[in-house]
Amino acid sequence: PPAQAAASAEAIRLIRGKEGHQLRNKLWENIETFRRVAGIDAPPTSAIIPWMVGESGEALALASQLRDKGFLVPAIRYPTVPPHTARLRITLSASHDSERVHILASLLRG
Repeated sequence: PPAQAAASAEAIRLIRGKEGHQLRNKLWENIETFRRVAGIDAPPTSAIIPWMVGESGEALALASQLRDKGFLVPAIRYPTVPPHTARLRITLSASHDSERVHILASLLRG
């Protein structure tokens, strides 16, 4: 449909332009901030960061605590992942405020 074609063309224009470059830089800044504050040493590979918890109940409780503080971080648990490997799925974007990224990482680190 014409509307989808126009939206796709605009997305490609944005990605290729200055704004796309700025958004990618902001995303990688957010990823680096989160990893540094959370104490993650491995090199970043994605804006999706698994936070290993272990038990499903603990992951659900932690996700609920974070939701109460204004963070939407879903718990991923069995049967999506093997038993005893529940985790939180942290998904960062360029639209996240650096301060909020810092706060989230601090909350998780304890």
